[in-house]
Amino acid sequence: MTLSSQQQQRIVIIGNGMVGHHFVEQLINSKADYHITVLSGEGRLAYDRVYLSSYFTGKTAADLALTDEKTYQQWGVNAVTGAWVTNIDRTHQVVTTKDGTSYPYDKLVLATGSYPVSYTHLRAHETGRNL
Repeated sequence: MTLSSQQQQRIVIIGNGMVGHHFVEQLINSKADYHITVLSGEGRLAYDRVYLSSYFTGKTAADLALTDEKTYQQWGVNAVTGAWVTNIDRTHQVVTTKDGTSYPYDKLVLATGSYPVSYTHLRAHETGRNL
């Protein structure tokens, strides 16, 4: 069932890493009629962080890109780079970025990734596996 543009659910996705981008792909493939906004704190859209080190052996940023502005435009996705989220108002369902721009939502997805953690200081018997 397709909603009219006035009833279209607004989905805001904070984060445009591999998982955030995959979520966007799944929404698009579902053929449901959503208004999708992606807020990326980085200055570029989703790229393959797993192979990021290959950038230093000759791969280009385009080689590592998982999407581009043209694709998101074709999908009708409002992708905003450099959009560092500073506030989530769950009562009023509004996300605000560092520059003061507000993005109302019906559904909010947090796909901000994580910080890498090194457990190399632990001995193998303490973690239950070899490192």
